[in-house]
Amino acid sequence: MKSAKLISIIVAVSYNNVIGRNGNLPWQVKADLDYFKEITDGHLIVCGRKTHESILKRLGHPLKNRKTIIMTKQSDYEVPKDCVKVSSWEEALKASEGKKKVFVIGGEEIFKIALPYVQKMYITRINKIVDDGDAFFPKYNKKEWRLVSREPHCCDTIENKHDFAFEIWERRKQ
Repeated sequence: MKSAKLISIIVAVSYNNVIGRNGNLPWQVKADLDYFKEITDGHLIVCGRKTHESILKRLGHPLKNRKTIIMTKQSDYEVPKDCVKVSSWEEALKASEGKKKVFVIGGEEIFKIALPYVQKMYITRINKIVDDGDAFFPKYNKKEWRLVSREPHCCDTIENKHDFAFEIWERRKQ
């Protein structure tokens, strides 16, 4: 990507790599949602149609204070005002020109497409095995990545029903 300085993934992942179930997060960890907002606020986000629809279902509107690029193969798909629809990763890159930070927020297929272009990953590790997940974070070569920081947190049974850790990974220089 020419003018974006940093392409990052931000995702919450169970211990067995589940990222979703029936269009929803299969856990309740409010601190992760707060972290997501803090990291992505004011920046451009790229997501697939299903992820976009799950946000609309939960909030009733696109994420505030973030420009959203929605990748979909559906040519007749209508997107809300202030969102941009594209049909490919190349179009998403073009639509994000001039932005210093771009965050890829899902889902599974979009992560697979974007992973080779990503320099940084913000991964929230949820201490949970999800047996009935239907969306997964793609496998990647861990030797290409370096763990920069890890911040563990304990569940509090009210808003954060699972132990979790915020991890930041950077791609190793080749």
